[in-house]
Amino acid sequence: MKESGADGTILAKEMIALLEYKFDTQLLIEGENLSEDDIHDYITAHFKGDCLLAVGDDTLIKIHYHTNEPWDVLAYGASLGCLLYTSDAADDSLR
Repeated sequence: MKESGADGTILAKEMIALLEYKFDTQLLIEGENLSEDDIHDYITAHFKGDCLLAVGDDTLIKIHYHTNEPWDVLAYGASLGCLLYTSDAADDSLR
């Protein structure tokens, strides 16, 4: 790895290039009979990624997932209910 800052930090673009899953995908699903366990299991079985969080109750679930297939995760969420919030930006938390 290249050091690029005076303090030895790596530039954000270099760090992002090292990430395997570049999209920080977040959504909030409103629906009925939602199960965070079922949603978690479906996402891990069908979409490549990491850092999955699926939390909530039977009417509202928050999803956070790093993936290279954000559109598929969003489509799955939309199939479960109404999407109240979505974000699928390339991970820029290091910038």
